[in-house]
Amino acid sequence: ANRSRGLSGYLFRRFLSTTGSTQPSLAFKIERTRSQNLPIYLDYKKGRTQCKTIVRKYKGDATVLASHIKHVVGTHHLIKMKASTLEVDGDHLDELKKYFEKLGF
Repeated sequence: ANRSRGLSGYLFRRFLSTTGSTQPSLAFKIERTRSQNLPIYLDYKKGRTQCKTIVRKYKGDATVLASHIKHVVGTHHLIKMKASTLEVDGDHLDELKKYFEKLGF
């Protein structure tokens, strides 16, 4: 009944088929906050006219994580790698949280 759509669903099904579990072995890990939420936030700039989605508290290969984010939000969005955070232009909070929860984080 739970159907994944698009390329992000393809990636999710591929990882499940290769690992056989709901926690795939990836080159990165996202740790939850103390309140057990995923550390994905929105940041507004310029009078709340410009929005960025920020992913924090990850460990591992940032380029692999950025490629997963690109598959979810689309390749036309700019992803900035900063010290311990990834910033994506636009509001992609719900999409990224759903995707990473499906991956088992």
